[in-house]
Amino acid sequence: MRKIKDRVRSILQPSNMAPWESVCETLNRTLRGWGNYFCYGTQCRARHTLDRYVYDRVRHFLRRRTKLGGRGITAFPMETVFGNLGVVSIQKMPVRTLRMR
Repeated sequence: MRKIKDRVRSILQPSNMAPWESVCETLNRTLRGWGNYFCYGTQCRARHTLDRYVYDRVRHFLRRRTKLGGRGITAFPMETVFGNLGVVSIQKMPVRTLRMR
């Protein structure tokens, strides 16, 4: 878990000035790769933990990028991050969807 969290943190650095579509694409590729590698066995707790971590980091990243005050929970709820903004939710994806070849 430490390695995937470090990778997510490195993608969502404040110095990353790439357009959101590019950042989201890189983040989704990383999350799908992790999900494919760990698709066997019971990973419910790990998937929930990773989704929560990704949500917090994306919210924090976008809050700083748009210069909003507060924690950004009302501006970027979980449904918006994993819905309209296009970030992949590992927890909600079935295993067969993760295994893209």
